[in-house]
Formats: sequence, structure tokens, C-alpha cells
Amino acid sequence: MKRRMPAEGLKGAAGGYRTAPVLILGGTDDGGVVSERACEQLMKDLGISVESHFYDGGKHGVIFGDFRSDAIGRTIDAFKRSLG
Repeated sequence: MKRRMPAEGLKGAAGGYRTAPVLILGGTDDGGVVSERACEQLMKDLGISVESHFYDGGKHGVIFGDFRSDAIGRTIDAFKRSLG
């Protein structure tokens, strides 16, 4: 049996559906940053609107650390753009 990659089943999934814009806020020192960037690229490949910002030196949960004010501002701005 051929083993599928986790995202393989998503190819074309967004094609017929309207999707909400996605905001990714991450830190460059977060162990998950590689998968966050891969997920971002996959969503872009599927035609999903994705905005991202990766804070230099940030760890997981950037909304709780030194980047809090900026992350909250980016989140509010994204909601305003998305919701009108």
C-alpha cells in the first residue's frame, strides 16, 4: 500500500470552496516554524489567501511574549481587512 503524505489529500480541496483568509504568526526559534512555513506554502498553492509574519528570535506562542503588541495589532488588522 502506497503511503500518502499528510497534505496529499488536500490538493485541490479548496478549489470549489470559499475559504477565509489565514494569518500565521510564528517565531523563528519555534521548533514548528518549518511546518508552519510548509503549511503556508501548501495553502498558497491551493489558492487560499495567507498572510504570515515570523518574529526573529520568537518562540512558540508569540502572542504572549515580547512580540505581544505587534502580534495583537496584526491580528486586529487582519480581522478588519477580512470582515470589513
